Amino acid sequence: MATKLTVDTKDGTIKFNNVPLSYYPMEITTEQAVTHLQKALKEDPDYYYGWQANIAMGFKDEYAKHTALGHHIDGETIHEIANDAAKRFLDLLLLHIDRIE
Repeated sequence: MATKLTVDTKDGTIKFNNVPLSYYPMEITTEQAVTHLQKALKEDPDYYYGWQANIAMGFKDEYAKHTALGHHIDGETIHEIANDAAKRFLDLLLLHIDRIE
């Protein structure tokens, strides 16, 4: 199931997964938000990959800032390390999702 936010072009209604946002409570707890995020990441491989790619690029960009320190790893290796680090983060985030469901 792809998770997406859309706008109805006829009446301007903002929808989340084809349900108007007005249906959702405006205040949720942090636990509810994280649970929703965990389920979306677990159920939608494209959404998971989007998070992985963004986390990895943050890692890669930070590495690029530190190359002035004299440490150098080729771009392909750092890209692989960044993706592994992002996957590790996401796997830890989703580690106990079954306890919540």
